[in-house]
Amino acid sequence: MSNLPYTIKTIFEQMNISYMRVGGSKFGFNLKNTNYNDVELQEDSCYPEKDSSVSDSGRVQMDVGLYFRVNTTRKIFMYVAYESDDTYTVYMWRPYSPMEFVKTNKFGKVLDERHGIYCDELAGTIEAIYDKYINEHQQGFIRW
Repeated sequence: MSNLPYTIKTIFEQMNISYMRVGGSKFGFNLKNTNYNDVELQEDSCYPEKDSSVSDSGRVQMDVGLYFRVNTTRKIFMYVAYESDDTYTVYMWRPYSPMEFVKTNKFGKVLDERHGIYCDELAGTIEAIYDKYINEHQQGFIRW
């Protein structure tokens, strides 16, 4: 994690241990409109030019944020978008299979989203969204 840009590292730290509690894996991040010079990324903060959104094609779009897969029976991802008002938006997103894409012409769908999350609420929000999904779709059981 030491080579991550400062803003992404900060988001990850604010998530606290919720990343592990939801079985986080396949970590990635977005930094749009940023110069990818290693020195700059590690010292400077990156701010979004516009807030995150969900496109007509069903993709989560964000200027600055991170995403990771969570431990579920289906392929599900969490997106944590850093917003222009210094809050976060958390999305739980499921990519569609090729067959679903052909039927809907969409890449996936947002299963849950929460807006206006402050840094001290981020970990709890991630876990609450995850727990809600596990209880509703997996009868409270987490796969190992």
